[in-house]
Amino acid sequence: ICYVSFDLNRLINFDKYEGYRLGLGLESSDKVSKHFVLGTYGAWGTLDKAFKYGTYSTIYLNKKKGFKLDLRYQQDVIERGGTVLQKDNFSLNSTALYRHFFIQNMETQRLAEVAISRNIRSNLKVTLLTDYQRVWFSDGYHFQSLNSPFEPPITQCDLSETALEFSWNIREKVLQLGEIRVSKRSEEHTS
Repeated sequence: ICYVSFDLNRLINFDKYEGYRLGLGLESSDKVSKHFVLGTYGAWGTLDKAFKYGTYSTIYLNKKKGFKLDLRYQQDVIERGGTVLQKDNFSLNSTALYRHFFIQNMETQRLAEVAISRNIRSNLKVTLLTDYQRVWFSDGYHFQSLNSPFEPPITQCDLSETALEFSWNIREKVLQLGEIRVSKRSEEHTS
């Protein structure tokens, strides 16, 4: 009887900024509750010599319809100028999986985020999120005002954002097995 699950995706990773990222991630299992997940992680980079950590929770308001509330807090690194789309999807065919190895410009980020999402149809998902983040620039990257060249450069900034995201997979077929959604491969249309 195990109340904790290990997140194997957090054990080891690699990129040009952190080097080898060694970590541990823990999540509450279904034995704790089928209505929520609590998770935490910690990681250390062999090149940047920095410790990263975070905690998160997912509360399922209606698991069958994919209606959930996500809460997240983390002190970690992010790609400078990078964008992460479709966080939930994993595919060995996607080039986004392999590009992570080549990232070498990162910033330190402290993030607090709240998101609520729901599947409108089998292939249409909507997410409303808001977050607050503080970003510390690295590797000598900074902002210098042209109007006040004698002021010290800006080496950190605070950001707040609110977003409404739509994810539409045009030909995706979904198989619903109780509360579990399984995405079947989209079939190509031939004439």
